[in-house]
Amino acid sequence: MAVGCAFPDYTTTGDATAADSKAADSSFESTPDGTGDADASIDGSPDGDAAVTDASDADACDADGCSCDADCGTPDLIFTAVSVASGAAPALMGTIPGKKARKIHILKVGICGDSDAASGPNRFLASDSGAMSFSWSCGQTAVPSTFTLTPTPPSGTGPAAGRGWTYKAVDQTAALSTSVSVTWDYHNDWDGLFCNAPDELGNAYADPAATVRVWVRYRYE
Repeated sequence: MAVGCAFPDYTTTGDATAADSKAADSSFESTPDGTGDADASIDGSPDGDAAVTDASDADACDADGCSCDADCGTPDLIFTAVSVASGAAPALMGTIPGKKARKIHILKVGICGDSDAASGPNRFLASDSGAMSFSWSCGQTAVPSTFTLTPTPPSGTGPAAGRGWTYKAVDQTAALSTSVSVTWDYHNDWDGLFCNAPDELGNAYADPAATVRVWVRYRYE
C-alpha cells in the first residue's frame, strides 16, 4: 500500500431544492472545478436538485504512481440542499446514497441562510435505516438538537439580506451499506434572508430570499 497519497483534484457540485413537504430530488454535477452543468440523478425524485461536492485536493497520486481509491481511501464529499422560498418543514432535502459494504461517515455539518441571531431557528436531521440519527440547528432561539451551531453570520458581500455559513465538526457513522436521509424538520420565523457566500471549499451560492441551506461533509469508509 502506498503511503502519503493525496486525493485527485476534481469536484462534483450542484444545487438541491426541497420542493414540498414530502420529498426533494437529489442530483449532482461532475466538473473539474464545480463550474460545469451536467446533472445526474441520485435518488430519482422529480423536483429540485441536490449537490454532492468532492472535497479532496491535490495531484500527488499521479506523481507517486498510486491509486487514490485503493491506497488513499475515499475523498470527502459534500451534500447540500436549499429549502424552497418560504417553505415549510418537515421536508426531505435529499438522500446520500449508500454503497455496498461501505459506511457513510459524516464529518461536519453546516447551515447557511435565514437562520441568524434574529431569525429562525431551523433544524436538520440525518438518519439511516439503522441506529444513526442526529440533528443540528441554529437561529435566534434554541431548539432541542444533538448539535447547536452559532447563528448564520452576515455574508459581508452582496445584498444586506445575504448570510454566510456556520459549521460544526461531528463524528457520525451510518450502518453498513445504508443510505442517509437528510430532513429539514423544524423552522420558525422567515425574515427574507438567504445564503449568499461560498462554503469552506469555495463553492458559491446565491439562493432565493427566505431560504435556508443545509450542508453535510462525509466520506465512504
